[in-house]
Amino acid sequence: MKSKPIYVELDMGASLAELWEHTQTPELHEQWDLRFSDIQYLPRATEDDVQKFQYVTRIGFGLKIEGTGESGVQGQSNADERLSTLTFSSEQPLFLIRQGGGYWKYK
Repeated sequence: MKSKPIYVELDMGASLAELWEHTQTPELHEQWDLRFSDIQYLPRATEDDVQKFQYVTRIGFGLKIEGTGESGVQGQSNADERLSTLTFSSEQPLFLIRQGGGYWKYK
């Protein structure tokens, strides 16, 4: 079953640089995004390659979900706008979101 896309627009009380740092730095991202308790970037050959990662989501009672994902960025040199993409998945039956993803446009 294909689900409808979700569109959300928010005004944030932070500069673009601050928002970008908190969404693109794994240690900071883990602090606010409940989908990911631990994010580990995997090595990449060049800076232009898609960033692959492994993640863990702790769901309580000692249970955890493990999965993989990829993130990419565009517009790092543009001071007014940036774009971030993310896909993630897990084969574990406990995980309610088998596959997820989207893009985030920062203005």
